[in-house]
Amino acid sequence: MTRHLLFCLSLCLLVSCDSRKSSSLSDTSLTVIDLSGDFPLRRIDLHDIFDVEYIPLETNEKSLLTNTCSTYFVSNDYIITADLIGGNIFFFNRSGKHLRTLNRRGDGGEEYSRCPLTVDFEAEECFVYDYFKKKILVYDFQGVYKRTLAGPPQKSNFNFSNYDKNFLFGFNNLFDNVTQSYPDEHPYYLVSKIDGSMQPIDLSVKKRMGSVVHSELVRYGNDSSIERTYFFITPLLENASDLLIADFALDTLYSFNDRKLTPIAVRTPSVRATDPPVILSPFIYTDSLFCFEMMPYYYNPANPTEAYDKSRDLICDRRTGKIEEIEFYNSDFSTKSRNMGMGSIKSIVKNYCISWYSSERLIDQYNAGLLKGKLKEVASKLLIEDNDVLILCKFK
Repeated sequence: MTRHLLFCLSLCLLVSCDSRKSSSLSDTSLTVIDLSGDFPLRRIDLHDIFDVEYIPLETNEKSLLTNTCSTYFVSNDYIITADLIGGNIFFFNRSGKHLRTLNRRGDGGEEYSRCPLTVDFEAEECFVYDYFKKKILVYDFQGVYKRTLAGPPQKSNFNFSNYDKNFLFGFNNLFDNVTQSYPDEHPYYLVSKIDGSMQPIDLSVKKRMGSVVHSELVRYGNDSSIERTYFFITPLLENASDLLIADFALDTLYSFNDRKLTPIAVRTPSVRATDPPVILSPFIYTDSLFCFEMMPYYYNPANPTEAYDKSRDLICDRRTGKIEEIEFYNSDFSTKSRNMGMGSIKSIVKNYCISWYSSERLIDQYNAGLLKGKLKEVASKLLIEDNDVLILCKFK
């Protein structure tokens, strides 16, 4: 999610705006998020908002993670991640002890070529979407093949997540290089876990805006290729079976819960009321709050990161409608450093956020005498080649 997909919790700027109630959509009272204000910055220790737990992931010859292990799935019993390219699926227990590594990569009918993963903990099933074969392969937690689901059509670019016992949730992020647009005006789908059949939810999005902000044909001698510039942003976040849909082209934010779409907030001014447009990309979603990045949506070829530099991060208290701009720091560092070196963060477990520190980063900080408390204790036992240290942040 923007730089939140390479996230530093210390870089969360959570903005304070005036909020009020409106009933402009159906009979639901909506929080109005006013993005037009200019508000002072407040800094706060992340431990004041979260209960923070550090979990070192055991490192051995069968559990060595790669840099494509960028999403972690956590339950009361398991921590699971996957190597997108190599195809390994790593299982750890809740304390970080390595349990097993599975790999079904290959060309066979029960095998996959790449390993984008989502997990159903209740059914103990792993769903691997093979983009090239356009199929979803299902395995149990011991790596035994169970079934293949019919995947999406050839002209698509789907991301999948676990939704409930019967469905996955699918998001079609296909970008058309010719028209420089996103052609699917109903990009959000429920996907059957039995046969892969897909049904769009009742949400139409015209003139979509997505993660690809620039695409061009580049020639290298006699060869040519399409090069794209991405913003690492997402319109979706999970809080168990409650899904936040904050589509960049819409003014309304929705909760999709129990297969029902409910508006929960509306932004002002409208997304297209300014030039360039200003979008909201969520990165935390819980029962009591959501956080998102407010970012101008444009591409400057002379400075591709310029939009990020002008962004702010927001937090909204869903109980009161209050919004604040704030910057977190971690008091387990001896200085109030903003650069805490955390990886991507994602809300998956109910009312939790999941991220990580690299072992190299923690060792450097430990040797510099900048760590305290539990984090110092964890770092004192690390080796440079060790796996990441998982961070679980539970909202108080």
